[in-house]
Amino acid sequence: MGGQAGGSGPGDGSHWRGAGRGEDVPSLEARIRADPGNADLRLRLADVLTELGRHAESLEAYEEASRLAPGRADLHEARGQMLLEFDRHEEALAAYDEAARLDPRRAELHDMRGQLLHEEGRHEEALAAFDEAVRLEPDRDDMDWLRGDVLEDLGRHEEALAAFDEAVRRDPGFAPAHRGRAAALHGMGRHKDALAALDGADRAGGALYGRDRVLRGTILMSLSRNREAARCFASAARSDPRSARARAWLGAACARLGRTERALAHLGRAVRLDPDDADARLMLGEALLGAGRAGEAAAE
Repeated sequence: MGGQAGGSGPGDGSHWRGAGRGEDVPSLEARIRADPGNADLRLRLADVLTELGRHAESLEAYEEASRLAPGRADLHEARGQMLLEFDRHEEALAAYDEAARLDPRRAELHDMRGQLLHEEGRHEEALAAFDEAVRLEPDRDDMDWLRGDVLEDLGRHEEALAAFDEAVRRDPGFAPAHRGRAAALHGMGRHKDALAALDGADRAGGALYGRDRVLRGTILMSLSRNREAARCFASAARSDPRSARARAWLGAACARLGRTERALAHLGRAVRLDPDDADARLMLGEALLGAGRAGEAAAE
């Protein structure tokens, strides 16, 4: 998922921003000692600690607050936001699940659940969460783009395109929606239209990421423009030397161009970067077969 762009993105601190202002840690700790069962005091302490950048202590305070008042959705939400600061996404998702169970009419909770589920690869559940957010708040920002992204990952290209089209209609300058249109059109086999959509993303602005160069390269390969594709993949690999995907596609483009040894070198490196990348292994096997090295290809 790719950056998240919902109403309150993972770890954006929307709960605590500006909270606890005017109070200090020692005075709050003294009040908590006098009233240890007060969840609101724990929440205010957590907010102040967050503003001070003392996130580990803040998380402890949020967890204690939610333990003291387990029926309060806002405490589970705050705990989930802080868990995201530590990249503890599964625990954060559980916290947002509980918050949404307790307060099911808050669209932003379903939005966040959808983003986290998408990150976990649970695309059907993510789509259901986004659909619920839209049902509760039809004009919620970025939901068309987020839904399109999940639909594209599910291979539902036509529905994804419709969602991205609506996102572009709402905000013609939103580059990620144009990129989404390009991916959906590419998946539908409409490669020239996909390339035009990607050009629209470039015109809309925003950073050009390695994955965008890889997408452009795969579209160009589908149009048999293999030299241009190889340049895109090479650029992506330079911008992110640890990207197995960029390296694998560069190898595939080199194989198309008859540069066998270079193709094998790039594909071998892709597999070393990510031994679990089945696509890279398949590409390497095909390149080895093309080079007449069937025994090595069988090992892949």
